[in-house]
Amino acid sequence: MHRASVIEKKILFYVVTFILGFIFILSMFYSCSRNVKKPINSLNNINNSPIIKMREDTQNYFFSNDNDNGHLYKLNKDNKKLVKLFDGEVSAITITENEVFFRHNPTGKLIDGTIYSITKDGKNLTKYVNNCDRIYGIKDNIIYYASIVPMFYLYSYDIKEKEVHQLTDYEIQYLTITKNAAYFMKYGENCEIIKTTDDLLFKTTEKIYGSISSVNYVYANEKLYFIDMTENEVDNTIIQYSIKCYNPETNEILLIMELPENITGFPDLYVKESSIYYTYCNYDSSEISQSFLYCYREDIEENILVTSDQIFELVWFGENVIFYSSNSFIEDDSYMGIMDYNGKNLFSLI
Repeated sequence: MHRASVIEKKILFYVVTFILGFIFILSMFYSCSRNVKKPINSLNNINNSPIIKMREDTQNYFFSNDNDNGHLYKLNKDNKKLVKLFDGEVSAITITENEVFFRHNPTGKLIDGTIYSITKDGKNLTKYVNNCDRIYGIKDNIIYYASIVPMFYLYSYDIKEKEVHQLTDYEIQYLTITKNAAYFMKYGENCEIIKTTDDLLFKTTEKIYGSISSVNYVYANEKLYFIDMTENEVDNTIIQYSIKCYNPETNEILLIMELPENITGFPDLYVKESSIYYTYCNYDSSEISQSFLYCYREDIEENILVTSDQIFELVWFGENVIFYSSNSFIEDDSYMGIMDYNGKNLFSLI
C-alpha cells in the first residue's frame, strides 16, 4: 500500500512538472511574439503624402493638432485623454510598435525636413536624417522616404548603421511594401506602376501599368487597386476616373468600375475586405469643394453612399475608423474628426 502511494506521488510530481513547464514555454513564446517588432507600412493611400496627420494603434490615435500649430498629440481611444508628445509642427506620421516617426522642420526651412522618432509615452526623442519630404514606411530598421532635393527620389536610412542610400534616380510617389514585393509609382511624361522583388534594392524593376496619370493606390486582398485617369487630348482636362486592379498571380489589369464623369478632384481610395471606399469630389470656380464618401461592394457590385452630411477636405483610412479633416474653404474653423466605416459615430478630435 505504501509503495503504491509513493508511485502515485511520483506520477503526480511528473504531471505537475510537465504542466508547469508547458505553461512556462507558452508564456515565453507569447512574450517573445509580443516583443518582436512587426514591420509597419504606411497606409496605402494619400497617407504616403507629407500631409498625413493621423495614425492609430490599438490604444491611441496619434495626430498633428491643427489647434496647436500642428504639434504632435495622442488621444486615448477609451478615456479620450489628450496628451502632447512633441512641441513642434509635424507631418508624415508613421508608427511602429513602440515609436512614432514623423517629419519636422526645426528651422522652418523646407529643405530641413528632418525625420524624428519619439516613444509613444513622449520620451526618447531621436533625430535621424534631413531632406525628407515624406516617409513611406519602415521595415527591418530601415526608413524609406522621399527626398526634397532631388524632388521625390527614393532614399533609405539604416537606423542601426546610420547610413543613407539613394535607391532611385527618378521621381516616385507612393510606395507599398508587401510580403513578396514592393510597388511604387514612377513619375515622368507618363505615370508607371512599378514592381520590384529584389529585397528592396530597387535595381530590378518591372513595369506593371502605364498611363497619363494614376493616383492613390492601395494593396489589399493580395491585389493592387488604383485610381486611373483619362485625359482630354485637346486641353488635357480629366474626363474620366476609374478604379482598376492588378492581380500579381495573373499579371492582369482589371477594370473594377468607372467613377461619375462630374468628379473634379482626385478621389481618395481604400479597400477593406470586399468593400472599395472612394471619395466623390466636386470643386467649383469659387474653390468651394464638396466630398461624399462612397463604398463599392465587389461581392454584390453595388455602390453605397456612406455619408452625405459631411464635407471633407482630406481623409485618411485607418483599421477600423476613417479620419477626416473638414473643409477649410467653407468653414471658418476647420477641424479633424473620426467616423466608423458606416459613416456613423462621428466625433471631433480637436
